[in-house]
Amino acid sequence: MGKIVPCRSVLVCYNLPRATLTAILAGCLLYALLGTAAVHALDEKKHLTQYMHTAWRTQDGSLPAGMFSITQTSDGFLWFLSLPGDVYRFDGVRFLPWRFPADVSNGPIAKIFADQAGGLWVIGDELVHLKDGVVTAHFALEGLQQFQIITEDPDGSLWVALRASSAPLCHVTDRTVKCFGKDDGIPISRVNSLLADGKGGFWLGGEGTLVHWHAGVSETYNAGKYDLASLARGPDGTLWVGTDEGLGLARFKDGGVKPFVTPTFDGSRLNVTSMLFDRDGNLFVGDRSGTIFKIDTERKIFVHATLEASISAYHLAVVVDDAFQGVTLVTRGNDLFGATHVQRLLQSVLGLPAPRYAHHRLILDSDGRKLSKRERATTLRSLRDAGRSASDIRATLGV
Repeated sequence: MGKIVPCRSVLVCYNLPRATLTAILAGCLLYALLGTAAVHALDEKKHLTQYMHTAWRTQDGSLPAGMFSITQTSDGFLWFLSLPGDVYRFDGVRFLPWRFPADVSNGPIAKIFADQAGGLWVIGDELVHLKDGVVTAHFALEGLQQFQIITEDPDGSLWVALRASSAPLCHVTDRTVKCFGKDDGIPISRVNSLLADGKGGFWLGGEGTLVHWHAGVSETYNAGKYDLASLARGPDGTLWVGTDEGLGLARFKDGGVKPFVTPTFDGSRLNVTSMLFDRDGNLFVGDRSGTIFKIDTERKIFVHATLEASISAYHLAVVVDDAFQGVTLVTRGNDLFGATHVQRLLQSVLGLPAPRYAHHRLILDSDGRKLSKRERATTLRSLRDAGRSASDIRATLGV
């Protein structure tokens, strides 16, 4: 059996003179550069630097329109619904428009929703189901233009709540649709909010009425004259109710809907638009004023953060960017502690993983301002150059 000798370099393996092989390689490189067709990026009219984004804006042309709804399918693509009502698929670089096929009714789109099976539901004039970008089913529903809310069943089917319809609750699969109304035990024609009870039934919020519906049998509870805008179930099973006015933030307790009021917090003063429990058991409440409240319902701790339109896009970009990069730990100063509540809410709404957060105290100068590059504060490098040791710096900072 012959002896096997490992090749240590290309020049030795080919057993050619170095000058000859160098000339061959240089010729191949020159042909690749000059003898082939021009090679472009995704769009030859764009510079490569235009693809280097952590935020996309309409001002610089990277965002085609303002977006107000977002969902993610199981293939990783993000789908956006723009303010004008157009649907875009985002691949991490480009927003690609999606158009309805000619045989599908096209109209104003109210919602997009990704299901567990990897499909996408688009709600407009019709309820349209997409899989791999292809329409697999579409249905016309009475009252769909008054669409309110959509939720997914554990089996992957959907429940759609409608307003001003004789059958305000519809069960939808990619093949069939069945709607339920008064003949099926639902006493209201206007469903503003919908919540599965975890036992095969649903809580329905209407105008002044809270309904528990299961297997064709309903129980109704008076909630005054106010629209029940949102429903949420706490970790202990408590049903929370939100109204845009009147009751504000309330709980269903002892057969009635009662405002949530404590010595330090008056929930009846809120105009609730949405509610969500995170995995830690905290209740996030969206208020019409633009304020988000975070409530620890066990320890009765209340925190609120005001959303400003000028920074909302920043928070969306941060949470999506962290999810794409797989960030698991965020360490930052206490001055950004308030932003964490807003970002955790967005992560919950978008179904994105939440990293752990650690907030440290700030290092301040003699005037009480934090040391930062923006303020041209003294840097560690300049202190080292001045002969300060690590122990000297720690002593100065008190650490």
